[in-house]
Amino acid sequence: MRVAVVGSGISGLTAAYYLRALHDVHVYESEDQAGGHARTFSVEEPNSQLHLDTGFMVYNNTNYPGFTGLIEELEVEQQDSDMSFGVTCSKCDFEYGNRGLQSMLAQPSAIFRPSWITIPFQMRKFYTDARSLLLDGDDEISLDQFLLKGGYSDELVRHLVIPLVASVWTTPAAKVGSFPAKYLFGFMDNHCMLSFTERRVWQTIKGGSQNYVDSLVSRLPYGVHLNATVTGINRDASKVTLSFKKRAPLQFDAVILATHSDQSLSLLSDPSELEFKALGGIKYSESNVYLHTDDSVMPKRPRAWCSWNYRTDECASRPETSQVTYHLNRLQRLDSARNYFVSLNMGDQINDDAVLSEFKQSHPMYSKNSLKSQSIIQALNASHSPTFFAGAYLGHGFHEDGFQSGLFAANSLINWSKSIEV
Repeated sequence: MRVAVVGSGISGLTAAYYLRALHDVHVYESEDQAGGHARTFSVEEPNSQLHLDTGFMVYNNTNYPGFTGLIEELEVEQQDSDMSFGVTCSKCDFEYGNRGLQSMLAQPSAIFRPSWITIPFQMRKFYTDARSLLLDGDDEISLDQFLLKGGYSDELVRHLVIPLVASVWTTPAAKVGSFPAKYLFGFMDNHCMLSFTERRVWQTIKGGSQNYVDSLVSRLPYGVHLNATVTGINRDASKVTLSFKKRAPLQFDAVILATHSDQSLSLLSDPSELEFKALGGIKYSESNVYLHTDDSVMPKRPRAWCSWNYRTDECASRPETSQVTYHLNRLQRLDSARNYFVSLNMGDQINDDAVLSEFKQSHPMYSKNSLKSQSIIQALNASHSPTFFAGAYLGHGFHEDGFQSGLFAANSLINWSKSIEV
């Protein structure tokens, strides 16, 4: 059976990898490199070459079992990573990091602020309340409603909870309040983010995430067709036809759309009512991404430097964009005297001469509607149709979700192919 996979991120590559021995699988990618959010940039140092990740960076064995198993199967080298988190608020002259006591007290004067002294007790209450919601709570309550009901201090909400959620989901602070709280806390609890003592050991791909992408692509019979922009998909009773920007149309027996849900919808020439509702029910936030060497965007106090550094100029009003800087030297254990950073939405604060690369990335935002859309799309995958959907947007938006969705789409296609052969 001829199968087309549109998109070469983790979802598309996973689907193609597990179908490669059973079907004639072709992967099409509009960009000039495979990998999707797994994007690595190489720079020359005096005595070496560094490979810097600018999208997907970290994972752990517990919460990414499928992806970790794939990495081990591919025999790709891994190494431990540092996953510390810090917050800077310019208006409040506030800097904080969770990299130990010195990082937490990077700003010694904070201990004289009554609101800061109560933070450990506020956090304990937040953790307890969040876990109670998971055990027997309202599925419909939003994060903002949960925070209001809990009566937490402005200090905790503005300087810790909102920055953490906005950073993890790469979503504007103005939007995270509408996230379903129970869905959010389920993820946080699984990742030991509702505990003072439990911590995950995080890994990163040694030499950059492009290593696992290249290893996967090398195992596909046709590799990945790059610069192959699909412009439309037409389906009839016996075939699926893909139209391309600069290629002749091609016919297949089935297609897996491993692109963002809104992109998948735009490609379908005749979406069903359910496809239109579900694929259009998930919204995205776009970020401007900068790979650079300008350390002026980091906290003023070096002790507050962390792997993830959230910055806000005005904590009282939640901004429409999230400003986060990732310190790659910590995350990737870079052997370099020069500091390398990836910053989101901070182009006006970065010296132009320090910018090595810039591009845009989109991430899914979660709401009650998006969760309903996820269920509908997974039902569509099991509906014995020649069209299948995959993407991290079908889970929490992370690499394991992308892997699992690609695997589910592949298995759904296998079951469908068996049913039409009977």
